Amino acid sequence: MNLINSELARQFDRLPPHSLEAERALLGSLLKIDGDAATVAKIRQMITADSFFQADHSIIYTEVLRLLDAGKVVDGTTLAEALKSRQLLEEVGGYAYLGEILTSVPHGVGALDYAGIIREKSLLRGLITIGNDMLRRAYGPLDGDAPDAMAMQFSARAAKLATTGKAHEVHRLADVAMEVFESRESGTVRRIPTGLESLDRIVGGLRVGGKTIVAARPGMGKSLLLKQIGLNLARRGVKFGVVSVEESRHKIAENALSNVSGVINNRIAFAKLSQDEWSELARGLGQLDGSTFYIVDSARRLTNIIAAAQILRAEYGCEVIGVDHVHIVDGETDEHREREISKISAELKWTWKDLGVAGIECAQLNRGSGRDRPTLASLRDSGSLEQDADTVILLHREDYFRPPGQPEDHIVEAIIAKNKDGATGVIPCHYDGARQRIADLPQTADPF
Repeated sequence: MNLINSELARQFDRLPPHSLEAERALLGSLLKIDGDAATVAKIRQMITADSFFQADHSIIYTEVLRLLDAGKVVDGTTLAEALKSRQLLEEVGGYAYLGEILTSVPHGVGALDYAGIIREKSLLRGLITIGNDMLRRAYGPLDGDAPDAMAMQFSARAAKLATTGKAHEVHRLADVAMEVFESRESGTVRRIPTGLESLDRIVGGLRVGGKTIVAARPGMGKSLLLKQIGLNLARRGVKFGVVSVEESRHKIAENALSNVSGVINNRIAFAKLSQDEWSELARGLGQLDGSTFYIVDSARRLTNIIAAAQILRAEYGCEVIGVDHVHIVDGETDEHREREISKISAELKWTWKDLGVAGIECAQLNRGSGRDRPTLASLRDSGSLEQDADTVILLHREDYFRPPGQPEDHIVEAIIAKNKDGATGVIPCHYDGARQRIADLPQTADPF
């Protein structure tokens, strides 16, 4: 018998995890389940031809599925004829081995159990492969990759492997509706307030498992809004993580110190502080002690960002995770940039859903429309960002365009351009760039 992948086999210093008995039993079961479409669908979801350790079994499994897809009866006779027509019968051991498979089980009742064993062994082999790749990379030249980046890449591969072949759960609408009713009744709504009341009145907070885009031209305050939301959440003990592709962790910390202390950010950056300002800064440092605001600033590639998000969720319990910003993420493809952004957007969307966190992604708008207020059309050139998002917030500041010396209104407009769960509108907020703050305006009118 042949291994399904001789290259894979050479990676192991001993016989890798497998169960030829389960593989034969599954194939025998498939020949006896008499067109049980539901069982076959579940098996196809759990394993693929690559899940088999033995090449013969992989070929037979593929041919069984081909017969089923063609609507033909699947038994020992039809399978043998199909294999013979493709000149594969002798390759899989001929009539004798098909007879051995056919008699390996008395019926098809245990098919799902056998498929589960095959999936488990395949996952173990996958983990060993990842481990071997890690050893080779760690012992070999780094090729420009820092060790921490390599660790994140392999973490992402392992996490992706864990979801391979997982059965999709089917939920009855009435049961889910009851869960929604009970969550509203108990006040445990799956949304997390941003801490900006005027914004929350429209969007209702950040949807867990959802995707919020904060998009703006350079200098409008998208990163500042993300950090402000993070600080608001951390003050309430909500765990927030940001994967910062653009800014270093030290810059984020400088901005946070300015925000909580009230000391002007530039003075912190250049250490030009009076004695009083040093005292205020020390008090601000105390406010950040024990903060549930976490930063990753070492991820640039998409796989590393996803791995960082998984770590923030699994090890630090983050309920909200931000990425700043998607337009400078390396999508690790050679595709046109618009298609690459679409891939990045889709991968992050599914990451937030899979992790059960609220995702916030900062995105760049082009400068093409001058000082005009941005619209969704400004985002439509950026792959599928708009269509993937549950909420799109566009930022605009008139102050950015005022000539020096003209009085400023210190307003940033949060334009809710898309909101799957409610209304759209424009929310004016107080913008204090010097102290890295965005806040509600006093007695903000209801935007509806």
